[in-house]
Amino acid sequence: IMLFMVVLAMTAVIGLSQFSYLHSKKAVDVYHAMPVRRTTLLLANILSAFVTVMVPLALNYLVVLAVGIVIRIANPLFPLIVAPLLLDLLCWAALVLTVLCIIAFVAVQVGSVFDNFVFSCELLVVIPIVIYMTLALFEQTLRGFNINSTDWDWLMYTSPITAKMQHYTAGSELGILEPDYLIAVAVMVAWMAVSVLLVWASARIYYRRPSEMAESSSARGMLARVGVMAGVYIAGNFCGIIFSDITGRFDPRRSYVVWTVIFSALIYVFAQMVLLRGFRGMKKAILPGVFTVAAIGVFAAILATGGLGYETRVPDLADVESVTVNYRGRYGSISLMDAESRREYEDKALPGITQYRYNSIGGVTLTGDEGINAVRRLHTVASDRDMDVEDNSMRRWTSYVTIQYQLTNGRTLKRYYNYGELTAVKTELLLLEDNEEFKRQTHPVFTASARDYLSFEITDSLGARSQLITDQTVMQRLMDALAADMLAERVSDLANDTELAVCTLWFNDAVPLHNRQLQQDAYVGGVAMVRPDYTNTLRVLQESGLADFTKTGPAPGATLRVYSESWWNSDQSPVLLMDNYNSSSRLDFARQMGYNYSEEGEGDNWVLVTDPAEVAAISEGIFSVGCPTVDPLSVVYENADGSFGGVAQISFADLPASVAARFADWVRNDYVARMQEAAADLPAETVAVIGGADGPTSIVVQ
Repeated sequence: IMLFMVVLAMTAVIGLSQFSYLHSKKAVDVYHAMPVRRTTLLLANILSAFVTVMVPLALNYLVVLAVGIVIRIANPLFPLIVAPLLLDLLCWAALVLTVLCIIAFVAVQVGSVFDNFVFSCELLVVIPIVIYMTLALFEQTLRGFNINSTDWDWLMYTSPITAKMQHYTAGSELGILEPDYLIAVAVMVAWMAVSVLLVWASARIYYRRPSEMAESSSARGMLARVGVMAGVYIAGNFCGIIFSDITGRFDPRRSYVVWTVIFSALIYVFAQMVLLRGFRGMKKAILPGVFTVAAIGVFAAILATGGLGYETRVPDLADVESVTVNYRGRYGSISLMDAESRREYEDKALPGITQYRYNSIGGVTLTGDEGINAVRRLHTVASDRDMDVEDNSMRRWTSYVTIQYQLTNGRTLKRYYNYGELTAVKTELLLLEDNEEFKRQTHPVFTASARDYLSFEITDSLGARSQLITDQTVMQRLMDALAADMLAERVSDLANDTELAVCTLWFNDAVPLHNRQLQQDAYVGGVAMVRPDYTNTLRVLQESGLADFTKTGPAPGATLRVYSESWWNSDQSPVLLMDNYNSSSRLDFARQMGYNYSEEGEGDNWVLVTDPAEVAAISEGIFSVGCPTVDPLSVVYENADGSFGGVAQISFADLPASVAARFADWVRNDYVARMQEAAADLPAETVAVIGGADGPTSIVVQ
């Protein structure tokens, strides 16, 4: 980086110095009185500056090469990389030559060194900056656009400076044989060709340049007009975005348009003052300024009103060949590995043993009409501008989704959406999880077999007891039963509802992933929560001698603690699955939640419950799977003999008033505020108010 900055600064300083005579009346009279053609003078100055910069740079590379040769003689195994050094030097030459030619091109059109510097910088960086600013504006104003999905290579190639930076980053894996490296070198050579065109254009302009232009203002030239337009566009929109965020809380898009127009006008006036060295001649700049500000205002209005249909475009079913959505439902935490991404490596601790790495598949591709329509409905709802409303981090669940359509005409349409827990989005996501094609691509019971697993581990409804299942026949029967039950279930029934899973099955791989040479996509591990309506799975468990694991709830005589923290494994899905696998004791749970745990007594964030009536009331409302509208609390049981009794969740509204009142005031107030905000997103008929003098007033979902 230091070398890059030094070379760039040297080139700029030397280039401006070489052509500074054009901006002095005395110097230009002397130079133009000499018996030398202007074209020759131009070429001589470019070549002189080029040699001045490149000679020390080339010597530096020659020294590096010479040292490498000496080391190679002493150690024949030392790699001598001649080709990369020469190609790197070639790219430096391209950068230096292009910058000098741009400086020369500007110098013959302006009347001062300051103008030469300003407009040379403009030509060097204006294209990538304007493009990047436009993409950033799209992300800020157009719902569904994501700047991170942009291919940045083409943007980097639009300037010799950024192209050289791209050349630096290329070739990290395969060296000069890497396609990105070869493309970067080719782009730098192309910039050298552009330099030739600039020299030709500069010579023609210089031939007609009047000597009287020296020390004059450049406010009326084409370079000035382009520079002012670019500066006003960039700075006006930037200030518009900043001030709309500050003042446009209720209507940020309209505020963005207003502030952009205001700041564009102010910046245009300021730019003209700088170029004109004051207000002289400002009247002539008014009309172009009006057109410039009006054009920027119209562009801002187009973005603020949806980008001419960009935001609302959802392709027709007949135009869609397939759709990919990076959403894998409630079991999205189960990694599906891409067999085609296999890469070999060798662990230093295990020399001679080949191991493998894979990329995970983050999406689901649907081709059936039902699945495509489900995504189209999700797209329609997620594209609603109301989803941009800030939720102040009060809601429990926020997420994102990327939707990419492969259209029948060979083109693609891609949208990226962030959203909070609004009822419409949640409903469409759950309906997508109801789709059979989606289900078959998001859980191992549909693609794997018992042979892929060493064992299953079953835990009871609270995660207190567990048992290994190693019989392959039983394991396969369970997988088949789970597949049938999952196909029959309606995940959408869990919208604003919760339930206590009967038990949980954990899948243990037969072979670690790094030792598997996959021929087809495969899952790593797996988990399945057995819901109360999984009749096929419950029957197999009973027939396999595992009936004890079909009984739900705590052991008789158990006491409990209620913690104001949730314990979830949910990924992107609105359906949350409680993670009770990593907690083996009450103390372990408290430590993992970060509490300064005390064996006795209570704290602001937890309450000890020993009264049998309160324990029974809480046990009636516990759950481990579902779509609570607000972050629930965790319930940790302790059996009568002091052993760990398991973990479950409960909604704050389902706590007995006597238990809720024992939390600190700030905890109660926080939960009430969250429930009030969540209730604002629901139809009025689903909301009820509970509470009274002996407990907190709460808003709950019926």
